[in-house]
Amino acid sequence: MKQMKTLLTAALCGLFSVSAFAWPDNLYFVGGPFGGEWSKDCAVALEKDANDPTIFYYEGYIGYPTHSHGGEPAEFKIVDGLSAGIWNGFHPAGSTNYTLSAEDVNKPLQMKTTADGDGDTKWSMPADHSMDGWYSITLTTAEGNRTMTITSFTKAESQFSTGLFLMGGPFVNNGESTDWLKYNNFVRMERDRDNVDLFHFRGYMERAQWGNEPGMFKILTKHNWGTEFHPGASNVALTSLPVGQAQTMVLDGNDTKWELPEDGSGNGYWDFTVDPVNKTMTVNSFTHDFDYFTEMYLVGAAMPGGWEAADAVTMTRTSRGVYTWTGTVKAGDFKVIRKKNFSSGCYVANTENEAIVLGTANNLKYERNYMLHGSGNDYKFVIGEADANKEVTITMDLNTMTLLVEEAKNPSTGIDGIEAQLATVYVQGGQLFIDGVAGTDYTASVYSLDGREVSRAAFTGNAEIALPQGSYVLTLTPAAGQPQTVKVAL
Repeated sequence: MKQMKTLLTAALCGLFSVSAFAWPDNLYFVGGPFGGEWSKDCAVALEKDANDPTIFYYEGYIGYPTHSHGGEPAEFKIVDGLSAGIWNGFHPAGSTNYTLSAEDVNKPLQMKTTADGDGDTKWSMPADHSMDGWYSITLTTAEGNRTMTITSFTKAESQFSTGLFLMGGPFVNNGESTDWLKYNNFVRMERDRDNVDLFHFRGYMERAQWGNEPGMFKILTKHNWGTEFHPGASNVALTSLPVGQAQTMVLDGNDTKWELPEDGSGNGYWDFTVDPVNKTMTVNSFTHDFDYFTEMYLVGAAMPGGWEAADAVTMTRTSRGVYTWTGTVKAGDFKVIRKKNFSSGCYVANTENEAIVLGTANNLKYERNYMLHGSGNDYKFVIGEADANKEVTITMDLNTMTLLVEEAKNPSTGIDGIEAQLATVYVQGGQLFIDGVAGTDYTASVYSLDGREVSRAAFTGNAEIALPQGSYVLTLTPAAGQPQTVKVAL
């Protein structure tokens, strides 16, 4: 439905001029049903139409908040920004609050703006839970046609309608404060579509390197303190929980927490499920850092893209924890970043302006918040003038925490060893085919783009692998020779 509306909007844009500067730039739901309190810290963003900046969408759960904090638990607003003390946005037309009902589905509900006056009216969820459930909502904000339309509604009552919030050191991601509750220092768990009282977390977690209790976290029923889910009588390392087995948790005011270990062994991609009704947590899977990132990036004056993070060159994972790149370097400094930005972690040298000697490994140091509160360092590796304009292979090994720069084995080809070219990889008829050298043993590992291994096969000569439709990274390792890594799309 949304795609059809987007295509229709795109067609109309050829007939009517839609201002690219239409107000508002962004819209958010905020109020009791979206966090248990009136706080912009836990506002939920709406999606702007790709072609018409006056149209916004919301798809998700809304319910009367059983676990609430403060007054007006059922009421919510639509606001255009998250600045403190500013609540401009859209309200129900008229001078009173508007309580949603089943009769409102597929009926455009008229809206007014804050500037229109008529009081501070709000939308409201009925206390009998008759409108708790999944919504698809379209907001039209153009002057003269300001409406909110519920395009679909599926009733589903939840004991935890506000949702669950993960808060703690691994979720502190705003450099302005280490306070667990402030800004966006939390993660709202994903609600299961089939069981509204089941919640999932699927994503990257890392022990913080600054602040109080950097590895600890709890699960809150609202964006505020009160009663929280926690492990029980003592802290528990998340890495100690067995995969696939439900673990008991408690809901009270005690202050124990789950923890990511200080040695970094818990940093990586986590998938766990929380059942707040039965008070259990189940770890579904965990993939360590070494397996999570399919690519790393080289950035700096010595690299072709310079110090522009968006232009950083890509290092490809060739095996567990090992990343390589072959290309021409310049004289200058560089480091390794995990994402094409400077706000996430990086790998740096142990000493300032550490010289690179071709063929000799340098030790690596990982820094997450290298520019924050004076912690850590931002030391760079340096390519000297004597090695400028040489074609090199840079290998980063996170198993040994070393960086090796050496002259490329096959200059001008960008291929590290001819063995990598002795197999042909192609897709045909929804199958992945690998044509290797007859009599040669191979191991093929297929990864999803989020770094999880989805298939592994050992074979001799040729192989075909059935995979669901999607994009993958294939690492092909011959029994003797260099791995070959390619991206494939089915």
